[in-house]
Amino acid sequence: MATKPDDTTIAVAPPEVAPPPATCSLPFMLLLAAPRLAIQMAWAALWAAFGPQFDNSFAPWAAQLIRVLGPTTGLIVYPMVSVLSDSCRSKYGRRRPYILGGTVASIVVWLLMVVVSSVIQDAKDKKAAADKLSGVAIVLYFLMGVAVNTIQAPAALLIADFAGDHQVTAFSLAQALSIIGSLLVSGYITLYGPASDVTVQILFMLILALVVTVLPVLLCVPETPYVPEVVTSRRQELKRGFVAFYDGIRYLPRVLAVYCVCFILAMLGYASYNGNKNQFFGTVFYNGNATDADKCGALCSDAQKRYNNGTQFASGTEDY
Repeated sequence: MATKPDDTTIAVAPPEVAPPPATCSLPFMLLLAAPRLAIQMAWAALWAAFGPQFDNSFAPWAAQLIRVLGPTTGLIVYPMVSVLSDSCRSKYGRRRPYILGGTVASIVVWLLMVVVSSVIQDAKDKKAAADKLSGVAIVLYFLMGVAVNTIQAPAALLIADFAGDHQVTAFSLAQALSIIGSLLVSGYITLYGPASDVTVQILFMLILALVVTVLPVLLCVPETPYVPEVVTSRRQELKRGFVAFYDGIRYLPRVLAVYCVCFILAMLGYASYNGNKNQFFGTVFYNGNATDADKCGALCSDAQKRYNNGTQFASGTEDY
């Protein structure tokens, strides 16, 4: 009995292969990483410009306690902003709205710092004016840490979003720009005097650097709006953001936990170094007197001038 041949064919579709991660050109990497220069300038100025003022206005233990505000805000704000930006559904993208908000907040804080510094410099009794405004200065110091971290977190994530398989190259470039930012602040202090004498100029330099580096990112980076598979309420997103620091510590893998401890210890040493170098070079190395050295102006004694020369060396030449 003859059988009819089976003409049925089975089409086997090849497995779907995920497309390779997108990459970006070197000029575009420079554009993405440029805000890191301004961010590092802000951190360098935070230590150089305001550290000596706190040393002169407060007891050593109080000045060190105030300095802890910067790293503390970073530990809390950085992961919170990172989580919130991951779920941001703005039509302008996930990262740029937070970069814009942090930039505006930073500029407002720096302008308020300019006002405070100008009031102190124009007062007849600079010491009395500085003492009255010390609380305002501490609040602005804290707000600056919050604002700059609000830029820093999404700026780093934006680099990761676009770098594709060139993550190491992109972040190496960002680190190089960070170093340049630190050197710009140190160079300015070396050329134009101790930070306490040029605080207003440094603040305007920070504003200019931030606008020049962030504005091209806001205008030229084509972010795709985020469309979540499961839409969560804004309240849940905010809750996730606020507990991000706790969850990060709770679920941190062992290897990363060891790295985190080492990183915190390194940052503690760095903060201690930056917090004490002005006092060391000003009072020990140059044998100066820190009392009211940032407020005496043209009436500074020889000891106060030596202290200012020491802080200029510590925050300027020595940082090179």
